[in-house]
Amino acid sequence: MFSGLNANQVSLDTVGHNITNASVDGYSRQNVNLAATKSQTVPTMYGSAEMGTGVNTISVTRARDAFADKAYRKDSSDLNYADTRQTNYDKLEAIYNDSTDTGVQKSINSFWSAWKALASDAGQSTTTTTRQTVVSAGDKLAQNLQSSTAKTQTLISDENTQLELQVKTVNGLTSDILDLNKQITQAESTGAMANDLRDSRDMKVDALSKLVKVSVDQKSDGSYSIVSNGNTLVDAHTRLTLKVTSTPNLDYGVNDDVITIAETGGAYDAGNGEIKGLQDSIAENKGYIDNMAAMGSYLLTTFNDQHKAGYDLNNNKGVNFYGETSDTYKYGSGTTTKTDSLGTTTTLKPIDIINSLTVNTAILATNGTSLIAARASGEGSAGAANATLLGGLLHDTADSASGSLGNTTFAAYYTGVTNKLGSDAQATDNTVTNQEDLLTVSTNWRSSTSGVNWDEELTNMIKFQKGYSSCARCLTTMDEMLDKLINSTGTVGR
Repeated sequence: MFSGLNANQVSLDTVGHNITNASVDGYSRQNVNLAATKSQTVPTMYGSAEMGTGVNTISVTRARDAFADKAYRKDSSDLNYADTRQTNYDKLEAIYNDSTDTGVQKSINSFWSAWKALASDAGQSTTTTTRQTVVSAGDKLAQNLQSSTAKTQTLISDENTQLELQVKTVNGLTSDILDLNKQITQAESTGAMANDLRDSRDMKVDALSKLVKVSVDQKSDGSYSIVSNGNTLVDAHTRLTLKVTSTPNLDYGVNDDVITIAETGGAYDAGNGEIKGLQDSIAENKGYIDNMAAMGSYLLTTFNDQHKAGYDLNNNKGVNFYGETSDTYKYGSGTTTKTDSLGTTTTLKPIDIINSLTVNTAILATNGTSLIAARASGEGSAGAANATLLGGLLHDTADSASGSLGNTTFAAYYTGVTNKLGSDAQATDNTVTNQEDLLTVSTNWRSSTSGVNWDEELTNMIKFQKGYSSCARCLTTMDEMLDKLINSTGTVGR
C-alpha cells in the first residue's frame, strides 16, 4: 500500500505539472510509467500462492512522436524558405512597379512618344521644345533604370545584413543545443529523464529548423546529433561554427556573403529555411540587375548606332545619344565593350553598363538639342525618318537574336521582366499558402501527442486522487485489523 500511495502521489504531481504548463510553448505532456512489483510466494492451506506486493514507479517520460517532430521541422523549413522568397518578391514588385510615375515602363512609353512627336515636328528646324522633350524623356529613362538598379542593390545589401544576423542566430542555437546535451546526459546519468531540459532542447531545434535544413539523431546517452544538409553542426558534445565572409562583387556593385564552416573552411549550403531563402533571393536579385544592364547595353549599342546613322539639324553625322561622343560601345558574345578615344577597349560589367547610361553631355549642353539626329541620309530639313526608326527601336523593332535583348523589342523585354516577376511572385504566394496548411497539419499532429488535454488531465486527477484515497483507506483498515489482533485478542475472562 505504501508503494501505491507513492505511485498515486507522483501521478498527481505530474498531473499538476501538466496543468500548470499547459499554455507553455514547447511543453510536452508527461506521463508516469508504473509496473507491478515482484510477487511474493506465500503458503496456503492447499499449497502456495503468488501474492502481489504493490507497484513500482518506473519513470516519468514525455509524450513525444519523433515522426511528428520530423514532419513539423521539414514543414517549418519549407514555410520559412517560401516566406523569405515571398518577402523578396514583394520588395522587387515595389521596385519595378509600373503603376507609379517613376516606373521604367512609363519612361519607355514617354521616350517613345517623344520620338514620335519629334518625327511629326521635324520640319520646324528652329523649334527646340520637342527636341528638349526627347532629351528629358531619354534622361528620365536612364535615371529610372539606374534607380531600379540602385534599389535592387540596396535590397541585396539588406538581405546580406539579415543573412549575417541569422548565421549568428544559428551559432547561438547550436551552442545552446550543445549545452543542453551536456546537461541532459549529466542529469540522466542516474536513470531519471530530464523532460523539461529535453523540451528546451527541442524548442531550440525547432527554431533552428526555421533557418536551415535539419535532421536529428538521438544518441544512446540522450544527446542529439544535428545534421544540416550534410554538415554535422552538433555531434553529441561538439559543434561546428558557421562563418560569413563578405567580399566585393564588382559585377554588381554589392558584397557577396559566403557562408563557410569556420573549423574546416568548407562551403556551407543551408539547404532550406530562411537562410537558404535569403541566399536564393540575393542570387535572383542579381538577375534583375542583369536585366537592367541588358536594356542599358541595348541603348548604348543598338540605339546609339541608329542615332549615329542619322543627321542632326546642321546636317552633321549623329553622335552617341547615351555615353560620351568619344566612346564606342559594342555588344557581342554576351558582353558589352567600350572603346575610348585612345583606342583602349574595356569589357563592361553589368553595373558599369548602368553607370555609363547617361545622356551625352554634348546633347545636355546649351543648344545641345541640335545634335539630335532625327534626319536620315539624304533628307532635307523636313526629314525625320531616323526619328521614326529610333522610336521604333523602343516599341516596334525587335533586337537581333545575337543582341543584348535576345530577339525582342525594348519595351517587350521589360514587359517580359515584370510579367515573370508577377508570375513568380504569385507562384510563391501559392506555395506559402500550401505550406501554411501543411504546417498546420503537422502542428496538430504533434499537439495531439505532446499537447496537454485539460479534460484528460482532470480525469486523471480524479482517478489518482481516488487511487490515493483508496490506498490510504486500505492502510487504515489494515491498522484497524492489526490493532484488533494485538490489543483485543486473548482478553476474554480477564
